[in-house]
Amino acid sequence: MFHRQRLLVVLGVLSLLAMTAGSLSAQPQPWPQPDGFDPSGIKCDEADPTLPIFPAITQNVQYICWRDCAPRLCRDLCVNLGPPRPLSVGGVPLGCGLYIIPVTIKAGPRVLFSGTLIGTYARTWLEDAVPDPVGQKEFQVWRMLVNGDLRPGPDVVGITNPCLPQCFRVFNNNIYWAGYIDYRNFCPDGTWEVEWSINHECDFFHHNSDSQRPAPAAGLHPRFSYTVVGPTPFVCSVNIPPSEGQLQFESLRSIVWSGPANFPPRCLREEPLLTGQLEPLGEFCPCNTPATSRQYIATNFEGNGVCGSQFGPTAVGNKPFVQKRIGFWPDATGAPFKFLLAKQGDLEYFDVCTDLATTEYFEGVETIGGFPQFTLDCRALGRQSDDDGSSNFVRCEPFKGAPHVVCKIISVNAP
Repeated sequence: MFHRQRLLVVLGVLSLLAMTAGSLSAQPQPWPQPDGFDPSGIKCDEADPTLPIFPAITQNVQYICWRDCAPRLCRDLCVNLGPPRPLSVGGVPLGCGLYIIPVTIKAGPRVLFSGTLIGTYARTWLEDAVPDPVGQKEFQVWRMLVNGDLRPGPDVVGITNPCLPQCFRVFNNNIYWAGYIDYRNFCPDGTWEVEWSINHECDFFHHNSDSQRPAPAAGLHPRFSYTVVGPTPFVCSVNIPPSEGQLQFESLRSIVWSGPANFPPRCLREEPLLTGQLEPLGEFCPCNTPATSRQYIATNFEGNGVCGSQFGPTAVGNKPFVQKRIGFWPDATGAPFKFLLAKQGDLEYFDVCTDLATTEYFEGVETIGGFPQFTLDCRALGRQSDDDGSSNFVRCEPFKGAPHVVCKIISVNAP
């Protein structure tokens, strides 16, 4: 995990080496490689994305079945993540950092789930794995928010165990998942690894009445939710800290789906964050009441950008914005190295570039700890990295609990 053996090599590296885009590209890339979304100084200016070629990855993962907000099953599996290919319509790539990512999850030779995820690129940063006098950084990380349907394999269809989501029987063999993928490029040799997670939530979130796939009166899996996370080793746990504090860095950003046919979308540059906060309000279990585990944390999440865009709590009656504890990646001693939380819920969002205030359902990720993080110009970021994307259909209408596009991206850090 985290290139521990490879880091020994870094100790002997005295200058930065040319970065490559992994085994799929022999062409050297600039180090670090800007993404083309940086602010230009012009309000609502359009971006010209310049992203690397992301590779296919095979790794061991952990499948977690949660019942009543506590881990009931944590099982090691294997995943094949295909190379992300640009999302296109009629053979024309849409740009904006939009991708289709093939996914196959296996238990030995048996396929448990397979399908595709829609990837929306969020942001990039550097990581310093081995501090040294010249301040060189060993990794560049590219975070992508993902969502999509996976279908059960032929060996799964006949299994009625509730630790496999049974909602596929109602929704044409589809199970909706949402999460993230961090593609991490190791500068000295150009190799890649990924850290990632996807979640399918209990009825309260993914099958509620305003979802595209609402549960019937009897429910689908009101007490169960499901997680896939990699790489292993990973420790599934609800005994991890929440994210909290004043926001520092980085930005708000919009993808504008407009025009007669909605294509292609307009990619806007980042609007730097001005101020904001993450404030835990209380722990609870939306998947059963009462429950001995309070895995979810209701959270006041608010902020505003330098140009006037802002986000914050919604009116009473909407879905609360929450953090969901997943667990942690351990270090060599077994102690927590990096914590993982999923995020979701309704937020009010005012977009200065469209002059619209809307209620948006966001899904995303929070990682806490790991290697120290820096912007591409080497300013230190906080240790809490938070990225969230809105759930929309084309023209940016709300579209929850099923594969969707993203119109608003919130990327922030806290100390």
